Amino acid sequence: MIIRTATAADARSVAKLRLAWADERSDVSESVESYAAALATWIASHEADVVGKLAQRDDGTIVGMGWLAIVDRLPVPARHDRRSGDIQSVFVLPEERSTGLGRRLIESLVAEGRARGLDRIVLHSSVEGADFYRHLGWTGSELLLEFAP
Repeated sequence: MIIRTATAADARSVAKLRLAWADERSDVSESVESYAAALATWIASHEADVVGKLAQRDDGTIVGMGWLAIVDRLPVPARHDRRSGDIQSVFVLPEERSTGLGRRLIESLVAEGRARGLDRIVLHSSVEGADFYRHLGWTGSELLLEFAP
C-alpha cells in the first residue's frame, strides 16, 4: 500500500470514494462519470492551493483519500508570507479501516503542510472520526470558532 499525491487523472477513483462516503451518510448521489468530470476540472484548477493524498493498493485500486486546502493569510509586520492548511474529506473504505491507512494519510498531509511552511493546520471532524483524530494527537481549541450562516 502506498500513499501518493492525487492528480486530475485520479478523478474517477476519487469520485468512487466520495460517492461511497455519500452512501454511508445517505447523502444525495450522482453518477460516477458526472462527478468524476467535475472533480477532474476542480483538481486541475486547484493544483496550487489543494493537495490530495491517496492510499493505493499494489493492484492500483484507490482505497482512501485526504485533502489539504492551503489558504493565504493576511501578512503581518515581519511575516509577509503566512499560510494555513485545512485537512478535508479524509475517507478510507470500510474494509481498509483499522489498518493504519487513515494515520498514514493524515501524516502525509501534515508532512506536506510542514514542507510548505504552513503556520497551522486544522481539520473539521465528523462525530464518528473525532476519537480517531484525538488518538493521533489533535486537540480542540477554544480560539478556533465556527459560524454556520
